[in-house]
Amino acid sequence: MPSMKTDVLRDHVFRYPHLASLLGAHAGSHVIPDKPPAITERAAGANMSIDVGPFSYVLNGIVGAKTSTTNVPIAASDSNPRIDLLYLAPDGNLAILKGAASAKKPMMEDIWQKWEEPYPADFSTNDGLLLAEIMVPANAASIRNEHIRNIVVPAIPADFNIIHSVEIFQRGTEIIARKADGTILESGIAGVDDTDVFDAAAAGCPNNGSIGIGPGTYILEANKLFYLSNNSTTNPFYYAFGPAMEGKNCHVYGSGPGVTILKMANNQHYSGHLAVLILNRTTGDMNNGFTSFTLANLTLDGNRANQEIVSAIDGPGLYLSGSVRTNEKILNVEMIDSFGYGAYLGNNGSGPTKGVIISGIYAKNCYKSAICLDTTADVSISNSVIYDGSIGLEVLGNTDYATREYDNISITGVTCKRAGITIWCINGCVVSGCTMDITGAIVHSYGLQVHCSRNIDIVGCRFTANKTSQYVTYIDGGGYIQDGSYDQVKFRDCTFDAFQALKVFGSAVVEAYNCTFHAYTYSYLNEQQQEVRVPGACVYLKEFEETITAELKFTGCEFVADAYDTYIFYIPPHSTVISEKCSAPKVGAMSIGGGLFTYDCTGPGLVAYNSRWVAQWGVFYSTPASSSSITMLYNMVNAIPIGTPIKYLTSAGGPYFGIVTAITSNLLTIAGPPLSGTIYMIWTGPPEMVCQVDYLIPGAYATEAKTNLIQTFQKSFSPWHGPPAYLVRISHRALAADSGTAPKVTASIEGNIVGTDNSNTGLPVATSWTHTTTGINASNYRIDLNDAIELRTTQGGSGDSTFLTVSLIFVSER
Repeated sequence: MPSMKTDVLRDHVFRYPHLASLLGAHAGSHVIPDKPPAITERAAGANMSIDVGPFSYVLNGIVGAKTSTTNVPIAASDSNPRIDLLYLAPDGNLAILKGAASAKKPMMEDIWQKWEEPYPADFSTNDGLLLAEIMVPANAASIRNEHIRNIVVPAIPADFNIIHSVEIFQRGTEIIARKADGTILESGIAGVDDTDVFDAAAAGCPNNGSIGIGPGTYILEANKLFYLSNNSTTNPFYYAFGPAMEGKNCHVYGSGPGVTILKMANNQHYSGHLAVLILNRTTGDMNNGFTSFTLANLTLDGNRANQEIVSAIDGPGLYLSGSVRTNEKILNVEMIDSFGYGAYLGNNGSGPTKGVIISGIYAKNCYKSAICLDTTADVSISNSVIYDGSIGLEVLGNTDYATREYDNISITGVTCKRAGITIWCINGCVVSGCTMDITGAIVHSYGLQVHCSRNIDIVGCRFTANKTSQYVTYIDGGGYIQDGSYDQVKFRDCTFDAFQALKVFGSAVVEAYNCTFHAYTYSYLNEQQQEVRVPGACVYLKEFEETITAELKFTGCEFVADAYDTYIFYIPPHSTVISEKCSAPKVGAMSIGGGLFTYDCTGPGLVAYNSRWVAQWGVFYSTPASSSSITMLYNMVNAIPIGTPIKYLTSAGGPYFGIVTAITSNLLTIAGPPLSGTIYMIWTGPPEMVCQVDYLIPGAYATEAKTNLIQTFQKSFSPWHGPPAYLVRISHRALAADSGTAPKVTASIEGNIVGTDNSNTGLPVATSWTHTTTGINASNYRIDLNDAIELRTTQGGSGDSTFLTVSLIFVSER
């Protein structure tokens, strides 16, 4: 049968109906490709009618179909030929527009498609979808196939020039998925059939192909079931769109954020029906996923207000990917109103995802987190803005982080407003040029949380929270969840401004360089109009009643206590803070239960705390060789001479003070409270921190037990007039020994016995020096201003030991 494709654009006449058919298609009225009508002479015998077979169409933007063959009558012929037009009227009925009969022109032309006259019927005032020209010969009794020319236009010709493998677009009230060659994959009513059209597009897109989505809002239903766990047998999820399922590579592009909107339909996420807008996953736990995927230039809308529940569990939300995969990109995407996550790049497979680029994200009101990376490596996240969520950005790893290769995660130029940042079990991450402000967060936020991680560098960032209750950081060294060691977590050139500026607990090990920590005190009036003050802290080492063994080192930092009772440092027992060349421009409060060591610090808030202790990092084995000795990893004989004051912190308590009594290439021996448990840190001080006080007790001093030898024999008293110190060693000898049983001698401070040897009576006196080693009571060995020192003795066997010399060794606290 002649058609526009076979003859109109060759040597046949191009007439108005042909142009009208093209213009109609451009305006939204066309036959759907691969579903055109067969227009033929009457099958039951030619007469003055034609048969029009089934076909699908779009008429004025409305999708329709003729599902059976229709016989259409033709008006009786005239004495001259005429050209009628077959068309589909707006009411869905097939109709004939009768042409005007006229003598053919040119007279000698036998091919009717070349005639100048008769001219086809005038369709200019009609509305409908043109289908065919019907030439009615003069005085004809029937219409034959050669009298029919199909002028159907399958689609808009201009739209065939597309760059994607598949396009999804809206035309009027119609939604269409079409391949690049013009083949219609699926069509339907926009807002009703969107999910089916997207499914057809995903199925019709070839591997390594792309799907382009035109302007408009697309309403998608999570109507496809996928089991995430145990080889796809448990953990059911329901998803709406799966462009890269079962390992297919696919790239999805919209027409721009706010222009192309994929929106979850109402009531898709509810108990027992966890929903995901876009899912990319492979069946089975061990099968590989895609090796290239892109999602770009569109908006994902979770329609949170019209879902039954919100979810804090892993997975539900706008985008979820899993399986072992590479080269995953999310670019220039807006993610809003999620009932769970914005984008969750998961690891529901056999290994980590490698090669992730996320950039240009605008996220708002995602309930759980806007961006979550679960076990990913070689990642770049950049230039994104996130509003309103429990967590804005989180990067998660497994508990093998201490032994696996670097994760190589880069986060730069990310702004979080009323949303936090979490780094969890990560080995190797750089965060730079980011800002985070959780002031006014709608749900509870931990602020910047770093949990059990290694090799984390946070540079040039600002972290802010409110000044009345929030902590802006949550540096979690395995407090309530112990996932492993904490090492090489460093802050450089950062600002922390909040009620609690730096909160640290567990066994975290943190270093900060050139940072500012600004904290506040919250003041309000109670019902009795009395002022109540609740102080915050620049550095706060506490979480419930947990034992905190954190180690913090600050270099060149500034600590600003906003009020006199705002803590600069809140340090519980077993924790250590080292501050070198730092400043505190205001006086603030201090709570020092653990170790605070400040060197060359300035400002009214710190200068008084400058210390002479030097930490000996990484030179000792953490398990004591004995109660009085430490195994050394390096030869420190020249660095730590005998007589050096020492301080040590262990899991059993401390810090404790002592003195070095011997050292070899691999063993250091001390005198002081006994070593036990795990050694966390040792410090050494300069020799001027050691003080020796000698007492001479004349005559026979042990004829009976005495608790006050100084007062009895020297007729004097011995108060302490120095700064806080610790009695770490008691030494004594006599000129003449007792001829019977030797008396035992020890010392007391404020009446409290310090020496614990021989049931707190001390060591036996001999004519040579006798020294305590670990027989020191750590509860009684501290001495403060005006505390009284006394010596005690038991009764000697014969009572004839004479001229006792006692030497007490004290070590200064700072």
